[in-house]
Amino acid sequence: VGVMGLGRGSLSIASQGYSSINGTFSYCLPSLNGNTGFLTFGSQQEQSGLVQFTPMLHNLTSPSYYFVDLIGLSVGGKMLPIAESVFRDVGTVLDTGTVVTYLPEAAYLALGREFDAWVRRYAASVSGFANLETCYDFGHLKEIKISKVALLFGGGVTLELPPTGILYYIGSSKYCLAFAATKETGEFSVIGNVQQRSTEVIYDLGRQMVGFVAGSC
Repeated sequence: VGVMGLGRGSLSIASQGYSSINGTFSYCLPSLNGNTGFLTFGSQQEQSGLVQFTPMLHNLTSPSYYFVDLIGLSVGGKMLPIAESVFRDVGTVLDTGTVVTYLPEAAYLALGREFDAWVRRYAASVSGFANLETCYDFGHLKEIKISKVALLFGGGVTLELPPTGILYYIGSSKYCLAFAATKETGEFSVIGNVQQRSTEVIYDLGRQMVGFVAGSC
């Protein structure tokens, strides 16, 4: 088992095979184990209205990463009071090798407070798990209902996360909010693979755009 390099570095498949794949590739990570995802190279026929594109940004200090313009978060349709500069000052990358999403502390705390206000109505909080701090026990419930969480990007893109992109199962009917605070001040944000699950993520290197198609696998 190896690692497939799809980054922006000169040795990656995306760079070396740029011409043969028409400068585009996409993937969809399955929402649950046992489900099927896909990896596609080359231009795909876009269905109008389904793909939301946001600019692909550059970062000179980390040139091999795919940066996107994350500008806000919403919970239950409510925009959180987080200045866009909180995200833009550090930058945000898409990374399938990272499990959960890491946010600047101010953004994480705002998200955690709003999400907790919804969930604590019917679920008890429990101690954290690893680096996840906002956790709950849903053991007494037959059905879990949680508030919607969405990521907002430059270009008017809103990516609403499915439930599997919001909660992370830690065992024994316990789940954690699948977000954490970055470890150091100034460290860039990372959108991990939990939040990317079930969404096709399209990398158009020629147009320098990243596209999202929710509910693709």
